Amino acid sequence: MTRVLREARRFAAGRAGAGIVGVSGGADSVALLRALRSADVTLVVAHVNHRLRGAESDGDEAFVRELCAGLGLECRVLSADVAALPPGDTLDSTARRVRYEFFARFAGAVGAGGSPRRTPPTTRRKPSCTGSSAAPGFRGSEGSQRNGRTTHSPG
Repeated sequence: MTRVLREARRFAAGRAGAGIVGVSGGADSVALLRALRSADVTLVVAHVNHRLRGAESDGDEAFVRELCAGLGLECRVLSADVAALPPGDTLDSTARRVRYEFFARFAGAVGAGGSPRRTPPTTRRKPSCTGSSAAPGFRGSEGSQRNGRTTHSPG
């Protein structure tokens, strides 16, 4: 864990403002979130419920919201029916586009700098995002949770 904390601190050292971390609710993104939190990195969390797995997707969203509330972190959630959107090359590419557009809008809203970061596939790590400029074509509803209260705004 020491190496992870060192890298998290190094990552955050040159950044002004909050960083955005995309958290799916899976083990990898939760571990990343906990490491960044342990390193005292200023964070806001983004979660996308792609609505592809019914109650399981909703359970992931609830888990991420509860985790963030317990850690005292702001959590913004996008719920988007990805299967109903105009397709990209694949369902995965459509879901990725929706995530990146949400992360970009979210980054602009919280003043986070940087650009979406994706680790090379050979490392077997999931993508993480630090934000970029806003992108068109955003759909769904955006929610923000802070101190146990959730607010929603149209997407």
